[in-house]
Amino acid sequence: MSGRRRRKQSASLRVLAGVLAVAATVGGGGTGYAAPGAKPPTVCAKGCQYASIQAAVDAAPEGATITVGPGVYAGGVTIERSVTLVGAGARRTVIAGSPGANVVEAVTGDVVLQGLTISGGATGVGVSFFPRVTIRDSVITGNVWGTGGFGGSISLQRSLVIRNSTAGVGPIFSGGATVEDSTVSGNGVGVLGDSRMLVVVKDSLILGNRDTGIGMAGGTLEVYGSTIRGNSGVNGGGIALYVGRAGASATVVDSRITKNTASGKGGGVFIDILSTLTLRNTKVFKNTAQKGGGVYNGGEWQTEQNFFSIESRIWNNTPDDYLEECDPVVRACSP
Repeated sequence: MSGRRRRKQSASLRVLAGVLAVAATVGGGGTGYAAPGAKPPTVCAKGCQYASIQAAVDAAPEGATITVGPGVYAGGVTIERSVTLVGAGARRTVIAGSPGANVVEAVTGDVVLQGLTISGGATGVGVSFFPRVTIRDSVITGNVWGTGGFGGSISLQRSLVIRNSTAGVGPIFSGGATVEDSTVSGNGVGVLGDSRMLVVVKDSLILGNRDTGIGMAGGTLEVYGSTIRGNSGVNGGGIALYVGRAGASATVVDSRITKNTASGKGGGVFIDILSTLTLRNTKVFKNTAQKGGGVYNGGEWQTEQNFFSIESRIWNNTPDDYLEECDPVVRACSP
């Protein structure tokens, strides 16, 4: 190679190096740019890129995975893009909120929260503007509402939702919630749905909630392979299907509803007017209420059948297994 050609190549390489240096400077200015092969964002008390979760979220590019080390971190985290937060395990990584504010608020995107405890806020995980939130291997505890919000969806997987004062899994208006392989226990209402909501409970335990295990104010409920046990309420200790805007619809498959109590009606299940219940291969036993210890059906006056029991068993409930009544306040009852 001639000396002239070597000098031209050297000059070209210097120009390229300068361009890359400028790009690196722009990318490091908090715009969310991450060069290929860059280390994922990390959060810890010392020695990491960030000391706060919010700072890491703000700087992370779309789709980033943020690793959060052991410790207690400030809540009030707002997430406005698709990111994954991975803690060191629910016993070791805690996001602690304050009364009156949400601990984590997902605004949009696909958000994954994994290996975390989320505690101490108005809502543990809130949603708005239709994000899709997945919570895995985590604990949501000590909040007023465990989850809830306006629009979007929340999927709980292998998680504990415990000791939230109003509801564990709260309503998502015009949205949905899935509880899979999880435990919802010791809350006000265990799982609460509204008129425009689909709630799916699969392979889970709904245990010892004070104000009904699963309450639906309208909307659609699907339960598969789950146990609803030891919950209490006024009407519907295990499951309460209230009319909401147009009645609630519930299908319960391969499940057990047992040892629930109601001070009023429907120890196992309460069916309000305009609501429907289908039990398929499900056992309802040892529930207690003033009326309808197993299943109370308050929609008897409806022209279409609203209760279906298919290969299911309802037995050993107090004072009775199944009771249909017409509510004279709603409609004149036939003699």
